[in-house]
Amino acid sequence: TVSTIPKSIGLGDFTVSYLVGTNTLAEKDDVEVARGYFADYPVSFTGTVPDDKINILTDGFLQIFVETSNSAGSLFVEFNGQRVYANTISTGEIDIPLNASLIHKYNSIVVRADTPGIAFWQNTDYKIKFIKFGIDFSGISSHQKTFSLAAGDLKFFNSGRLSFQVKDYNPNALNPMLI
Repeated sequence: TVSTIPKSIGLGDFTVSYLVGTNTLAEKDDVEVARGYFADYPVSFTGTVPDDKINILTDGFLQIFVETSNSAGSLFVEFNGQRVYANTISTGEIDIPLNASLIHKYNSIVVRADTPGIAFWQNTDYKIKFIKFGIDFSGISSHQKTFSLAAGDLKFFNSGRLSFQVKDYNPNALNPMLI
């Protein structure tokens, strides 16, 4: 005789979707960077890319708005240890594109000023209204779950059934779901 013994394997809560957009992941507001021959005041912070977007990011960006500067030296921007900007600017917006290959799950941003050159008695000062780090993304956000079955489960396996409950969806953007 063959008996049916159901076995449930929970897959947990997850989201699947097709995503297109831009996210600002980290921001610093109203900061000042300065450097002289006897002092160095950089600004550093981190930004984390969400799990559902790490595999579908297309590129990224840093956006900086300089309110005031004495233009004594350059402004340097480092992203994950790589210098992505070096220039002297008095005021205005700086848009720095980031190649997707530079972006990791956890990202480090450092903004610093250069020394004032031969004017050893002064500091290079930059007053910054904001620094933003963001990503652009496009693609399918999917979920994959691996599970194991015992040898006895496989020996008497007859059929399987997948059941799930949709908790949230956009009815205006319904597309086929692939399983």
